[in-house]
Amino acid sequence: MCRLFAMHAGDHPVKATFWLLTAPDSLAEQSRREADGFGIGVYDREGRPSVVKAPIAAYEDKAFAAEARDVESITFIAHVRYASTGGDVKTNTHPFEQDNRLFAHNGVVEDLDLLDARLQQLGLGYAGRMLNDERTDPPDAPDERETLNGFLDFLRATAVFKAQGLSDADAARQVLPSLLTVSGLLRHLADVERWWFRAQLDGQTGIPTRWSGDDPDAEFRVTAQDSLAEIIADYQAACAESRAVAGRYGLDDMCKADHSAAHNLRWVLVHMVEETGRHCGHLDIIRELLDGVTGE
Repeated sequence: MCRLFAMHAGDHPVKATFWLLTAPDSLAEQSRREADGFGIGVYDREGRPSVVKAPIAAYEDKAFAAEARDVESITFIAHVRYASTGGDVKTNTHPFEQDNRLFAHNGVVEDLDLLDARLQQLGLGYAGRMLNDERTDPPDAPDERETLNGFLDFLRATAVFKAQGLSDADAARQVLPSLLTVSGLLRHLADVERWWFRAQLDGQTGIPTRWSGDDPDAEFRVTAQDSLAEIIADYQAACAESRAVAGRYGLDDMCKADHSAAHNLRWVLVHMVEETGRHCGHLDIIRELLDGVTGE
């Protein structure tokens, strides 16, 4: 039978040398009996997976010894193979990496779509790491307007990126003394988009916001029953509305609403870069406290 090793070390990277290489019944020692392949998978500090594997015995391979001796991580998955089915080739050697997940198994695993759905339901999609980074970097040599739009759109996409893979409950969970949560921040950013671009710049009336004089923090009052997917969709819709409004004005055009008559579109864009960037920093901290996910 194949032999499996897995270890999670919390928040601080460690080495797994003892269990993989030097223990009396280490994985290297067990590979003398299960000699058809080895593999070691880890996640780096940014949550990116990497795998070293080969269809040979671990105790015979210098790459296994080097990886087992030197690599540091908070998560290890290692495997030595006894080939009961399939040839002695690298594609049959574990661990496997798919969709930013690392996994190894004995026998045959079926119904992967059900497993994927369950992981998503638990908020553990992508092995607890964020994926699908579809953000577009700001242009390298733009004019003023392209610079403002480029950085604001990057930050808007980052706010959504930071919410990926969370369950509704975790997105609403408070991990700081204040009301700040992932869902609450996204609702706040959606309200701010509509307030500045539709109500202030374009002078539209009747634009709803969740905050009020009676409850200035209403948008932050979320529960586990609030759908994160719907909150993200609403925020993205608000951003699209803002782009459409801003596209009708020049940078020097003044806001139409009396409340902001002293501000032009340039000021509004700079303010929104500051506002969205500040809350992306909040999202960074909250996400790391929720499940350890870090990254730009």
